[in-house]
Amino acid sequence: RSTLQNWLSVLYAEDADAGFLPDSGLLSQLQFPLTHDVRVDTGVDSGDRVSVHYDPMIAKLIVHADDRTSCLARLQSALAQCHIAGLVTNLGFLQQLAARPEFEQAQVDTGLLDRSLDEILDSNADVPIEVIAAAAHTFLTDSIQTPNDPASIWALRDGWRIGRPAPQRMELELLGRRIVLECSWQGDDLHFGYQGQNLCANLSSGNEPERSLRLNDSTHRLIVHHHGTAKLDIVWNRRRWSVWRHRRFEAVESSGEGSGRILAPMPGKVIQLAVQHDETVTRGQTVALIEAMKMELSIKAEVNGTIKAIAVAEGELIEAEALMIEIEPE
Repeated sequence: RSTLQNWLSVLYAEDADAGFLPDSGLLSQLQFPLTHDVRVDTGVDSGDRVSVHYDPMIAKLIVHADDRTSCLARLQSALAQCHIAGLVTNLGFLQQLAARPEFEQAQVDTGLLDRSLDEILDSNADVPIEVIAAAAHTFLTDSIQTPNDPASIWALRDGWRIGRPAPQRMELELLGRRIVLECSWQGDDLHFGYQGQNLCANLSSGNEPERSLRLNDSTHRLIVHHHGTAKLDIVWNRRRWSVWRHRRFEAVESSGEGSGRILAPMPGKVIQLAVQHDETVTRGQTVALIEAMKMELSIKAEVNGTIKAIAVAEGELIEAEALMIEIEPE
């Protein structure tokens, strides 16, 4: 009797960390695994847009194998090989869900996310040093402009100067945390310190996007996906880590909870403004309604105060993180 297993994962443009809010916009890159044991059903391609007027589903990914263990390994590999840039997606969430023991042991029910969503998202997890090393090596390597003549002195990246090599500062952001490193090159080896450790990393290319990382005396296999020049997705140990690079002196706009600046949490249409200029509002009061992807979303004040500015109008289409309303806090 056949025990063939088939598993389906649905890839959505949505932010699991923000309550599964849908996203929309341009799919700048869209790559799926091209193997005989993975089927992908999709109606979009690179360069297409996910509209605010329709469901944000991007693709269905189906894998099969002779038993559950093999099928699970194939699913995790297929999700790791997927790369979607331009939008926030649920790829990372699906990988973390597939890595859960309940999923592996077929003990999944409709209440799993209600019980265990915080554990699945695991936003307080320690960032692995392997991910930090791979990100720093990739960002610094990508920023080097190699001249046409590889023997040229300008092809060297060791930061040579009189006295000692010049260190290169690297600012990374993972899970909302900033990590600052002082890095230096010795040939192709990147040296840096982290939490009292002196580390040496070398990231060699393999069958892209698969890479081999040598970190001190150990070697690891991981996957690196590029989102332009300032963001990477690194798949390591059955988890997808999104890493941003911040340039020195980069300005970070203050917004969000407690700031009085209300930004659109997703693209959509403003269907109602519930306040007026100079009106007094209290924290939790609904100040506007947005319609997007078959949903109505209430926008609420995060502080007590007075409406200082209204930057949108009823009927206006707005992008995610567009400024909607400014409140002058008490």
